[in-house]
Amino acid sequence: MFSMQKEHGFVPYGIGYISNFDDIQTYDRERLLSAGDERNCNRSKNGIFCAAVIMMDGWEIKDDYPW
Repeated sequence: MFSMQKEHGFVPYGIGYISNFDDIQTYDRERLLSAGDERNCNRSKNGIFCAAVIMMDGWEIKDDYPW
C-alpha cells in the first residue's frame, strides 16, 4: 500500500504520516515486520506495511522477508 503525502511524496504506507496527518510516525523495520496490529508485513496479517519494508531494505527483498 502507498500514500501520497505533501512532505514525503509518493511513499509506502509505514513511512511518513501513518494515520494521523498531524504526526509523523515512520516505523522502524522491526515494527513494520511485526507490529501488533493487522497492518504488519507478516503472512498471517494483511501486509499493508510490506512495501515499506522493501524500501527500507534498499528495494531489495531480503531473506527474512515474510512473503
